[in-house]
Amino acid sequence: MNPQIQTSLQRLKDTISEIERLDSSYWNISLGTSHLNAYAEQLVNDAKTTAAHLKAYGKK
Repeated sequence: MNPQIQTSLQRLKDTISEIERLDSSYWNISLGTSHLNAYAEQLVNDAKTTAAHLKAYGKK
C-alpha cells in the first residue's frame, strides 16, 4: 500500500480509537456536544485526507 495512504489511514484509526476511549462523562447529554466538536472535525479531516490519497493513487 502507498505510504501516504497508510499514514492517513492510521491517523483516521487513531482518531477513532481516541473517541472510543473517552469515558462516559464525554457522552453525558447534560454536557451538550460542544466538547466533541474537535473530535468531529478531526474525523472529517482525517477521512478527507485519506480519500484524497486514495483518489490520487487510483489515477496513477
